[in-house]
Amino acid sequence: MLLRGDSAAQASELTVGGKALGLSALDALGQRVPPWFVVPDAAFQAHLDSALGDRLEAELTRVPDLDQRARDELGNALGRQIERAVLDDGLYIQLRDALERLGEGPVAVRSSMSGEDSASASYAGQLETFLHRRSLEDVVVALKRCWASSLAGRVLSYRAAHEG
Repeated sequence: MLLRGDSAAQASELTVGGKALGLSALDALGQRVPPWFVVPDAAFQAHLDSALGDRLEAELTRVPDLDQRARDELGNALGRQIERAVLDDGLYIQLRDALERLGEGPVAVRSSMSGEDSASASYAGQLETFLHRRSLEDVVVALKRCWASSLAGRVLSYRAAHEG
């Protein structure tokens, strides 16, 4: 499920997102890139399905008709469910193993959402980033919060305006 940085270059943008492909390209050019790994989109989608089931699609169809306050409330409610849902056991073990391979030191948890940047839209700065995470539990919490931020009210509004 997880992809090491050196194997992410063979993946598509839909699988790993633009930031991960950019890091892979820098690494391939010999630039200094710290060791890293990516949680692919399939893991995100599986967690969304586990946390929200069929509710997500129904809720997203309502977004264009909502004012910003209602979008914020919806994003907060969806985000809470994403954060509360239990992470897949296999992903949890892979995260643990990947963090052990990285060794001691803080890590960053950042989005690399597929479609995050396109010719018509750029989600730069809209999804949460979590720095200086040290423990597996801190990384798991940050990962779920990062995923939840993809449905924050500001992101729902941006998506409605640019992808309508």
